[in-house]
Amino acid sequence: MRKLFNIFLFVLCTIAIAGCNDTESSESKLEIKAVNTNFQATGGKGYIQLQSTGNITADVDVDWCVLKEVNPNEVVFEVKENTGYSGRNALLTISNGVETEAFNINQSGAVFIFGKDEWMLRTDNKAATLPIKLQSSFDYTIDIPAEAQEWLSFEQNAKGIDFKVKENISGKMRGAIVNVTAKDRSASYQVIQYDVDELTGTWQGMFSDGQMNYGLKDITIEKQEDGTYLLSNMLTGLPYKLKAKAVDNCLAFKAGQNLGVFEDNLYLSFEILSSDLYYVKDPSVTISLGPVMLTDGTFVFAFSGIKESDPFGFVFRVYEDAELQKVIDNLSIFINCILFKEDIIQ
Repeated sequence: MRKLFNIFLFVLCTIAIAGCNDTESSESKLEIKAVNTNFQATGGKGYIQLQSTGNITADVDVDWCVLKEVNPNEVVFEVKENTGYSGRNALLTISNGVETEAFNINQSGAVFIFGKDEWMLRTDNKAATLPIKLQSSFDYTIDIPAEAQEWLSFEQNAKGIDFKVKENISGKMRGAIVNVTAKDRSASYQVIQYDVDELTGTWQGMFSDGQMNYGLKDITIEKQEDGTYLLSNMLTGLPYKLKAKAVDNCLAFKAGQNLGVFEDNLYLSFEILSSDLYYVKDPSVTISLGPVMLTDGTFVFAFSGIKESDPFGFVFRVYEDAELQKVIDNLSIFINCILFKEDIIQ
């Protein structure tokens, strides 16, 4: 009889223990239903949807992720804007006192991508649309100077911006420096409208050889009957002329121009200094002369490229032979060469 009673008591205890475990299990329930934890740089509202029977607490380890609401059904938080280049992460922890769940909050870095080779937009006097590529995580502003708004406007699209210029009937060169800004990032563009023949005339100038700066006087650019151009007096007092053609509304000077006899029995060549500082006389390579707008609204003509791969400058080189095979030395190196009216640069 005692043995039967002990068996009965054991069964009751087992049931009681199982009942206790079931109760404890139901009290510690923490079930995740849905999450929103990945964000663009603009930030936004995130959530962890859950089902719990206990008292819910939440904690996050950064100040750019702010808890807004915590209850047994949902944890709501807000991710602030990320204006930095790099993405960032936070750790959000949710607990009901027994069970704990951790979630990574991920946010992308801010994007402001523009074509570095599109900063200079030169065009002739016809009405035109000048597209540039630009992507930004944030809305951006486009600041066109008030004095240019009559002839210059823009339209935004999925790929970037279309600058629109009206026909130029003013009879003179005009331009604007346009600033595009998104948060703490910006890009500047020069939009210049003119006739390429406005580069003809007599100019003053300056250049560097990489060590010192030098002045130039009475540089002339003349248009020929065949539509080409001649540039004279770059070597002050010497008769050498450089030939150019109008390309992309600039004057393009080919490398390898044989300028003829120099000091009776030597020969002179016009060559280009590449972006990686090599001397180039391949005639397929050119250096361009075109207008650049200064911050005060005046224009200079610069032997400078738009792209990072464009030539660094040009050089006059002396050779022993008319075939330009046996180089002797450089006569003069021109870097950062600009031409201007005498009253522009004081």
